[in-house]
Amino acid sequence: MSSILIVGGDKIQGIKNALSYFQVDDINHWSGRKVGDGNKVIPQDTQLIVLITNWISHKFTKKIKENAAKRGLRIVYTPNGSAALLARLTSLKQGEAMESDCRKVQCIVWLKQAIKSLQTTLVSNQASLMKV
Repeated sequence: MSSILIVGGDKIQGIKNALSYFQVDDINHWSGRKVGDGNKVIPQDTQLIVLITNWISHKFTKKIKENAAKRGLRIVYTPNGSAALLARLTSLKQGEAMESDCRKVQCIVWLKQAIKSLQTTLVSNQASLMKV
């Protein structure tokens, strides 16, 4: 990775240190608290956005998500803290799916499990009724 945009948070030195493990060349930071932050454009060389969820508004988060989606950029959501970010980036580096990638798949898996559970319950109830 060469360039990352960190959105949110005020004191991000721990996060910058965590990113140094991943050979990041350039780190841009928007606090999300300044009036002008809402009008900024994601830098062209940005390859990943780190969104610190504890420190930005829902409206600003939505705008970042929309702009990232238009450009096909991946977003890593993390609370303020380098340990959580390290865990997320490590899973990303190992090729594991991120939360946003998994939502649809998780929903399908959950639905399949729910259907299987209902089918088991129905079979069990039918068996109980036959015994009576």
